[in-house]
Amino acid sequence: MNRRVISLSKKLQIEPPEGIATWIDEFLESWVKSGVLSDERFQKMATRSQLAKNKGYRAIQMKLQTKGVKLTPDAYKKHLEEEGVEDVKAYEVARIGELLRRKYPGYSSDRKIAQRAFGFLMRRGFSSSDIQTAMKTKE
Repeated sequence: MNRRVISLSKKLQIEPPEGIATWIDEFLESWVKSGVLSDERFQKMATRSQLAKNKGYRAIQMKLQTKGVKLTPDAYKKHLEEEGVEDVKAYEVARIGELLRRKYPGYSSDRKIAQRAFGFLMRRGFSSSDIQTAMKTKE
């Protein structure tokens, strides 16, 4: 059953009168069929929102997992392609590079700053290989 259907069903069934539980299930099922409640749409909106906050794949995946929605690498790639991104890895490396230049301008000359930047980017959900690639590419 859809994640949102389950949560709405639980909220609506606090102390239901007789027969209301089946009505609630039918009502929520009609919303799912009509597309009002959709895990895929929620996944797209949440992914777009987290990308705007400069989060990486792993952070987005964990955020959605707390909401009961699973984000696979293929679904993430599909969402990015819908946004006009052709090469996901290059896109991630470019985003990391932009964050490095903006937040840690001296990362290439100071090892301590580079370590701090690496930790920051890991907490943002970026992969270590993408971070290393971006750090080696000094633009």
